[in-house]
Amino acid sequence: MDLGFTANLEKIVNVILFLAKEVQPLYKTKLIKLLYLADEQSVKDIGVPITWLKYKVWKKGPVPKSLFEEISFYEGRKLSPAITLIKDDQSIRIANNQDPDLTVFSEYEIDTLNRTIANFGNLSGKELIEICHSGESLWFKAVKEHNLEQHWEMDMEISTSPFNIDFKDLLIDQPLKSHLFDSVKENIEFSTTLS
Repeated sequence: MDLGFTANLEKIVNVILFLAKEVQPLYKTKLIKLLYLADEQSVKDIGVPITWLKYKVWKKGPVPKSLFEEISFYEGRKLSPAITLIKDDQSIRIANNQDPDLTVFSEYEIDTLNRTIANFGNLSGKELIEICHSGESLWFKAVKEHNLEQHWEMDMEISTSPFNIDFKDLLIDQPLKSHLFDSVKENIEFSTTLS
C-alpha cells in the first residue's frame, strides 16, 4: 500500500498543482524527481516527508510507483479534474486546471517546495535523474545493497525493482526525528482504517 496515495491524495494533487504552476513545462519524469527531492529535504529538515509517497528503487531513480502508474496507465483519473495530462512527442506533460489550494500546506511545506523549485526547477528530467543517482543518495545505497546494477545489466528489459527508498535511513542518528516519523506514519495509517 502506498500510504501517501491512499491517505494524502489531496495534498499530492496540490503539490503537483503547485509544481505545475511554477515549473513549465513540467513533464512526468521531472515531476517525479521534484516530488522526491522535496520529500527527501523535508525528512532531512523536520523528520517527515510532505507527500508520504512510497518511492521504489528503479533504474532511473526513486519513483513513486502508484503515481507513476496513475499518470502512465490510468490517464490521471484520480488527479482530475484539477490536473490534465497531455501526451506529446517528449513524454507526458502535466498541466494544471486550477491553482493549488495553499491551505493544505504548512508554511514550512510551501518554503520547501519553493526551495526545491529554486534549486532544481530549471534542470531537465535527465539532470534530476543524475542528482538522484549521486553516490551519497538513498537510491544509490539501495542499488548497491541489493546489487541492482548487475540485475538490470543482466536483463536490459527490466528497469524496476521491488525495493523501496527508506527515508528513515536519513534519520539514523536523529532519534527525535525518527520517533516523529514513526508517530506521524502510525497516525496516517490509523486514519486510513477509519475511512
